[in-house]
Amino acid sequence: MTAKNAADDSSDILSQVKSSASDLGQAAADEIDSRRRAAAAGIKSAAKSLHEKADDLPGGTRVADVAHGAADKLNATGNYVRRRNFTGMAQDVRKVVKDNPVPALVGAAALGFLLAKVFSSRD
Repeated sequence: MTAKNAADDSSDILSQVKSSASDLGQAAADEIDSRRRAAAAGIKSAAKSLHEKADDLPGGTRVADVAHGAADKLNATGNYVRRRNFTGMAQDVRKVVKDNPVPALVGAAALGFLLAKVFSSRD
């Protein structure tokens, strides 16, 4: 086998690996998109329940106002999830991280810490 043949073979293998990775990524994105509407409906249902029960919470109007505000945020989140596909959400995340690198890094570190705690406590 010559060096040129070996280079051609490795280039073909690399191309196949890239194609397989791309196909796998697309399949994952399609699966996420297929479950998006159900997730949005669940979030909106939680918002509706919170709105309905907010005035009955102990703590008076201040607590009720906070609960209604949280319900409004949940409702907006449900609308966002319903309207945006996975690719659009990924683009939004990239933009937020690019515009706010320090908070994004702190958030990622906190998430990593929490995940490590969750999985290490299962031993």
